[in-house]
Amino acid sequence: MRGKVGGACVAPYACAKFHKRRLLCVDSGDPVSDSAAKEKALAKDENTAGWRDLNDGLWQSHGGFELALTPLVFGALGYWLDGLTGTRPVLTVLFVLLAFGGVVAKTYYMYRFNFDRATAARSAKTSAGRAHEAQR
Repeated sequence: MRGKVGGACVAPYACAKFHKRRLLCVDSGDPVSDSAAKEKALAKDENTAGWRDLNDGLWQSHGGFELALTPLVFGALGYWLDGLTGTRPVLTVLFVLLAFGGVVAKTYYMYRFNFDRATAARSAKTSAGRAHEAQR
């Protein structure tokens, strides 16, 4: 949220000073006077939003790697321990099943948590809207 405070362009928490960015204000009397620079600044914000969406998508899609790699790593650990103890398929199968069960449980509980959080946010938004209409 950028704006003017006391006639000077500012960013919240002085992020611009920290990151050494040039402040851009789109209000009247701004340091960016030509429309090309404004368009460039807005395009940069849109590009940043695109990268943010990409990062969010990658963060949400890591479950496939987790579902595949965790049992594989635990199976390799079980295979190594089976080689040490001489019980060849027992620990490998046990570790793979435990890892797969753990990943499935984690996926289920994360889904439930995100679903409950979204439901609570939606109901809070709906109740806030109803309260606002009731005040009118």
